[in-house]
Amino acid sequence: MENLFDKMEFSVNMKDSSCVDKISSSLDQLQGIKSFEVDLDKQSVIVTTNLPSSIVQESLESTGMLAVYRGQGENSVNLGAAVAILKSGHQTYGLVRFVQKDLNSCIIDGSISKLSPFCKHAVHIHELGDLSNGCESTGDVYNPMPSTNEKIVGDLGNISADSKGNSIFKFIDHYIKVWDVIGRSVCLHEKDVDLKTSKHSDAGESIACGIIARSAGMLENLKKVCTCSGKTLWEEREETRVH
Repeated sequence: MENLFDKMEFSVNMKDSSCVDKISSSLDQLQGIKSFEVDLDKQSVIVTTNLPSSIVQESLESTGMLAVYRGQGENSVNLGAAVAILKSGHQTYGLVRFVQKDLNSCIIDGSISKLSPFCKHAVHIHELGDLSNGCESTGDVYNPMPSTNEKIVGDLGNISADSKGNSIFKFIDHYIKVWDVIGRSVCLHEKDVDLKTSKHSDAGESIACGIIARSAGMLENLKKVCTCSGKTLWEEREETRVH
């Protein structure tokens, strides 16, 4: 089985040592956690895990504290990280994160909601990061080596929604390179694709999409206040939970 363990950094609004105890207890009960470090002074929690980031964040916030994702990867060597927030109009469906684990392995970590229960959807990287006409202007599925018999690089496979219309996933892709897909887009399609018998064009229309933008690696994001809004990261996190 492929090694999906990597490090994730969260800022958590801890007030005292009792908060550290609550976080430690919560993470201890979560299967898939290899190790974790809790730093009260820095309000930082670093987790080594094979779980999607959304599950770890949910566990941290089950303590009653707010947790903000800050970065992912290895703090010794950062080969690249990126994120795409999938939207349709003003509605946000979720996000997909990319972390380059090594030259031939990219960890893809996603959390998507507002889907029809038990339905499957194809997820593709498209050539263009052009949302001027919504998802229709993102071009074709990204495939830098069309003359080979290898898989279509931008075809990330299918996701399945649970009974509440949510899909959480994490896997390793050996074709994606973060530095090649930044500036392109991720599209969530209305149908799934049988990878053995069908083409990516059978996935139907895109129901949500987002541009792939560079994101912070481990220990790279030290901001506590958003320069665009002037709000603290805790205020912004509270707003996203409400809406």
